[in-house]
Amino acid sequence: MDPPDEAVPCRLKLPATLESLDPFQDFVRGQIRESRCPQETQFKIQLALEEALVNIAHYAYPPGGAGWIELACRLESGGKRLWVEIRDGGRAFNPFERGKPDMTASLDKRQIGGLGIFLVRQMTEKAEYRRDGDTNVLTLQFGLDAAP
Repeated sequence: MDPPDEAVPCRLKLPATLESLDPFQDFVRGQIRESRCPQETQFKIQLALEEALVNIAHYAYPPGGAGWIELACRLESGGKRLWVEIRDGGRAFNPFERGKPDMTASLDKRQIGGLGIFLVRQMTEKAEYRRDGDTNVLTLQFGLDAAP
């Protein structure tokens, strides 16, 4: 899901900490500001990004270890789609290897974990993972459904 060759995504690289969450969210909001994207769609984008970024901040690097996250994004299809790529240098982890959570099981019987990536999949048109050398790459695509 690479952007078209003519596309040069905007990038922001920050420490892999929870303190970086707001600057990343502000960065993406700035990218979609002119798209006339409905509030509901903006909420879905912010929720999916928060889930992915918080998981990286919590789990990608050893406790106390310094790490980074780089977020790149661009509008595509005349502003009707948002492409987002999230990179980190943490331990290899493919969030899509885990099966879908059992949503029919009672809360006390459900396996811990997996709901976040399930949520990300529900909020995106496409979500893919790849390992590029020593870097995790999570690519997300969102439909922006311009307001009428």
